[in-house]
Amino acid sequence: MSEPLRVLFPEASATFGGSQVSTLDLVEHLSRESLPIEVSVALQSDTPFYRYYKQRQLASRHHLLGRRGYPGGRHLLWICRYLWRACGLLRRERIDIVHCTNETLLLWLLPCVLCRTKLIWNLRVEVGTGWKILLRKWFYLSVCDEVIAVSQAALGSLNRPGGSIKPRLSMIPNFAPERLINSVAIIEPRPADEVLNIGFVGRLDDPLKDPARAFRIIAGLLQRGVSLRFHLFGHQNESIRRQLLASFPSAYHDRVVFHGWQNLEETYPKIDLLLMTTLTEGFPRVVMEAALFGVPAVSTSVGGVPEAIAHEVSGYCFTEDSEAVDVVARLATNRQLLNGWGAAAKQRYLNELSWKEVVPRYLKTYQRLLSRG
Repeated sequence: MSEPLRVLFPEASATFGGSQVSTLDLVEHLSRESLPIEVSVALQSDTPFYRYYKQRQLASRHHLLGRRGYPGGRHLLWICRYLWRACGLLRRERIDIVHCTNETLLLWLLPCVLCRTKLIWNLRVEVGTGWKILLRKWFYLSVCDEVIAVSQAALGSLNRPGGSIKPRLSMIPNFAPERLINSVAIIEPRPADEVLNIGFVGRLDDPLKDPARAFRIIAGLLQRGVSLRFHLFGHQNESIRRQLLASFPSAYHDRVVFHGWQNLEETYPKIDLLLMTTLTEGFPRVVMEAALFGVPAVSTSVGGVPEAIAHEVSGYCFTEDSEAVDVVARLATNRQLLNGWGAAAKQRYLNELSWKEVVPRYLKTYQRLLSRG
């Protein structure tokens, strides 16, 4: 009997976000399949990912690569030690595939190349963006972000003729958890409101999410006379709120609502439109979560966003602030168009990007690799 295919899911390096929850959902799903696959997880103890993993009581094996959380990238020695341990794990356990998210890809690309291990990731990396951000946001960045920039630049060579890693790479879109589909079905639709409720979902202290730009767009809409409320969901504190409101016209402060983190079932029913102003993005899970609730997205056109949003069908991708102001103002006066985009976003998610559509693509990829021996 041939040996099973050994698939390793690494813990993401920094925050415990949507892509990591998707990772655990996929691990749990694969443990129920009859494929000859041995699934394991590489993680660190005393992290949110580790605690959530233990709470879910997943049947897969796990390997500890350290006992401290990711230090924000400021310790180059820690990164080198992590890479050394990752290489040792790949060789010792004879791992066939490392299945990465955007964050884990940046740390595991080098070990996979050195150990000639196949690499699959389910998010798109925007090549070159890291360098632009490195120049524009230097004082916000740390050693970790420099590693990100170098990794993204390295990935740019994969699609060039003669790229040595290309045959061992595969990219499949991200997805939202299957359980969301059932929960959405029982949520009562929000009554129609003359005020346009715009939402921002993400860490407000993350410069890459650029919430300040979202505030500039909202200010432009209010100055045009658009009746709206701006809802912000994500990590925040009083200092962050004061900083964001400092450059926002005081006359409009009552139009801003800070919610903090909330469950998805509490977040998206509150809004009509999702606004994303991120500087760089993988395959955005938040866009798919919103789509499942029938909420279209207006987002910066970066990374995998144009793949997640069908432009002017299920949402809008913009490059300039004035462009975003124009399209949101149009949606505010044309609810039929807004609702049409929302319905198209939900239908596209269910038809192309849902758990039931994406997971079989992972399984087919594994089966194809198995058939190659």
